[in-house]
Amino acid sequence: MHSLSLLVRGTGLWGRSVLIFAEKLSSKLGDRLVMVAALDEEEPLLYESNVLVVVRERDEGVVSEVLRAKREVEREFGERVSISPLITTPDDPIVEAFMEEAGQVRRFERREGR
Repeated sequence: MHSLSLLVRGTGLWGRSVLIFAEKLSSKLGDRLVMVAALDEEEPLLYESNVLVVVRERDEGVVSEVLRAKREVEREFGERVSISPLITTPDDPIVEAFMEEAGQVRRFERREGR
C-alpha cells in the first residue's frame, strides 16, 4: 500500500498531465517508485528534464515502464505536453537540486504491515 503526499503549484494542462503520469507510474512500478517531482512549468528544462522520477533501483525494466507511461500520457493529451523524465535513485545528489526547483511533488512510501 502506498501513502501519498502531494504538493501542486502548477495547474492547467501541465499540472494535470504530471498527476496522471505519477498515477500511472505508481500503478506500473508499485513499491519500486519512491517519488515523482515536476517543475512548475513544462519549460525551461532542468538537467534536460521537467519531471524527476525517483525509484528504489534503476534498471532496464523500470526505465522501460517510465518511458511507456510518458508516451501514454503524451498521447492522452494529444501530444500537447512533453514529459522529459530524469530517472534516478534516492542517493543521487541531483534529487536535492531538482527538488529545490520542483513545484509538484508526489511521494510514494511503503507502509509496513499493509
